[in-house]
Amino acid sequence: MNVTLSQKITAGLLAAMAILLFIIIFTVHIDSGDGIINSISIYGSRPISGADLPHILPQVAETYTALYFLAAIVLSVIATAQIIPEAINNRTFILYLSKPISRRSIILAVFTGVTAAITLVQLIFVVSFWIILTAKTGIWNWNLLFSAIPLIVSFSALYALMVYIGIIGKSTGMVTALALAHVLLVSHLLSSQEGYMGAALGRPFYQIFRNIVRTVLPGVHELQEMTFSIMMTRSADVTIFILSLLPCTLYLWLSIRAFRRMDF
Repeated sequence: MNVTLSQKITAGLLAAMAILLFIIIFTVHIDSGDGIINSISIYGSRPISGADLPHILPQVAETYTALYFLAAIVLSVIATAQIIPEAINNRTFILYLSKPISRRSIILAVFTGVTAAITLVQLIFVVSFWIILTAKTGIWNWNLLFSAIPLIVSFSALYALMVYIGIIGKSTGMVTALALAHVLLVSHLLSSQEGYMGAALGRPFYQIFRNIVRTVLPGVHELQEMTFSIMMTRSADVTIFILSLLPCTLYLWLSIRAFRRMDF
């Protein structure tokens, strides 16, 4: 964990998240009083208030939830994609293997250290985001703090997949490309009930295919939707957390098996 936190790219991750927070500060103006939002304007646009506000506010909240969630995940992917490939290509793992440490312990230690470090960075980001919104609105939305849970679970499941790709492909570019493709495209397609895939495969076959794939790929988009539900004090399906543990466990197991077979 200390090694990961000391890397320059992790410092860049913190800087990028800080820039995003400043963008939120200067682009959104919220007028509130007595714990109620009266109007909202974005980047100098005409303030939205009155009868339009109940219709617009959920859309604004959903948009900013998506931006905040995806920004945290994407930046975390970029910050950590190189760790496994570089450790293999630079023969860093040889140093660890020269000590009485099992290969399983090495993979689990890397996974635990990286996810712990990124969890810390994400918590700083979420708490800062919460403080800014509280200062701008005067509303103490405690649910925003709890929204960090699906964010952390999402990256943990995703990083297990990234570890496996890194061991198999040994390429930072491959890890980054496949992880971002899953976050921005594949996970979104798999979470939709209908769409082009459903029309092409037929709904019954698509549902079977979708349920199978959901057990082997991290449900990033579903956890993003859960984040929005938590922020809006809506009911959330906790089984998504359980489903997220399945791919996380699967790819850690596959990573350990693949790492045991590697020759250095």
